[in-house]
Amino acid sequence: MNPELLAKIRQDPAYRKLAAAVSAPVSHINVSGPCDPQKALLAAALAAETGRVPFLVVPDELSARTMAAALSAF
Repeated sequence: MNPELLAKIRQDPAYRKLAAAVSAPVSHINVSGPCDPQKALLAAALAAETGRVPFLVVPDELSARTMAAALSAF
C-alpha cells in the first residue's frame, strides 16, 4: 500500500477506532456506512498495518467481484 495514503488514513479518528477494534480480541467486526471501494481501502490499510489477512463477506458473486477489483487497486 502507498505509504503516503496509509499515513493519511491513520490520521482519521474513525480509522484509529477501527484499528483499535481489530487489535482487540473479538471474533468479528461489522463495518457499515462506507461504500464498497472505501471498505476495500480500509481492509487494505488494516492488512498493511497489522500484517493480518482480512476476511470480507459480501452478499453475492457480483459484489465479490467488485470488492476483489477494488482490493486489487491497493
